[in-house]
Amino acid sequence: MSVQALAQAVGLAPGYVMSVFKAVTGVTIGAYIRQCRTSLAHDLLLTTDLSVVQVAHTAGFGSSSRFYAAFSATYGMAPAEFRRRHRSLYVAE
Repeated sequence: MSVQALAQAVGLAPGYVMSVFKAVTGVTIGAYIRQCRTSLAHDLLLTTDLSVVQVAHTAGFGSSSRFYAAFSATYGMAPAEFRRRHRSLYVAE
């Protein structure tokens, strides 16, 4: 998803869409999309056996490096470490 595509879908200029979105939500469109993607990745790491690379792709990240950076910034650790530390809380024994 791009700002251009979103703006085109609602029939408004991209700059206006970005400013209205931030005024209403308090975050930029890019930050919101990253939040949604890292949240999905969080859930996938805890509830599936997908590899970290597959999680990144499924969550919509264009590259593993962007995924690692966004996930680590949000959760304070790399995705694989997060899975090791927290998965036992979600997997039935």
